[in-house]
Amino acid sequence: MEVCHHCLTQQPPNAGFCKHCGSAVGPYNNMMPYLYVFSQGEVFRNGAADRLRSRPLIIAGYLLFSLSAYVFFAPIFWFFLFKNLKRSREEKPGEQPDGVQS
Repeated sequence: MEVCHHCLTQQPPNAGFCKHCGSAVGPYNNMMPYLYVFSQGEVFRNGAADRLRSRPLIIAGYLLFSLSAYVFFAPIFWFFLFKNLKRSREEKPGEQPDGVQS
């Protein structure tokens, strides 16, 4: 049985999106032009809002990918990316991010 990579909820066969969290799921979703846009958006949302490992290769990947995908909007994404990096560095390792409950 397939599971969502974001929330680990079981998915029915041929599901396009997770019913629990809305992430794009499925074996071929990155090859379909319409669903590929949602996969890109999810990557950018994870960089700007989720907990992020601050490794140089990851940061460079986000910078280059955003520049190649959305030239004019890349500086706006960079603002939120660096704001998220600053927030991630200030959090303690065992601390839950804002709004997340155990």
